[in-house]
Amino acid sequence: MRAVTWLGSVPNIRKGDTVTVEEWLQRVKKADDRVEDLKFKRQRALNLLCGGAIDTGNERVQTSQTNATEDKMIAYADYAELINQAIDEYIDIRHEVEVAINQVGCYEYRELLRLRYLEYRTWEYIGRKLHISPELLRKHRKYQALEALKNNILYKFQENT
Repeated sequence: MRAVTWLGSVPNIRKGDTVTVEEWLQRVKKADDRVEDLKFKRQRALNLLCGGAIDTGNERVQTSQTNATEDKMIAYADYAELINQAIDEYIDIRHEVEVAINQVGCYEYRELLRLRYLEYRTWEYIGRKLHISPELLRKHRKYQALEALKNNILYKFQENT
């Protein structure tokens, strides 16, 4: 499958970058994972702030009381801003991908792309939903759907240039 060189402004992809359509779609999952990772880190910062138990393994940890609480509060507050930025980025990427998927003409390809790249479903689940063997989906229909999506994206970018 050929890669696409992006001609326009796409979040997280610089002008002239070359990525595959599948990499472009996987940005949704990566952005979602980033939000979840930041939420986990914020919870850890809250646990530190509140004096919750933190497993340090067998390591000996030395702490200083000088401004320790203030530093912990700042770290916790910083995560709120980072999470909001990550959520905004996730929403933008997801919307962009949803619009592109919804423009694919074939219902089966749209569903395959939606279930796999927006809902993160397994090939087995998608196969049951579409009444197609997971093997056929993985080996053939996936590439046909990606090609259809790529052609729509290229058409859109050529139309805008």
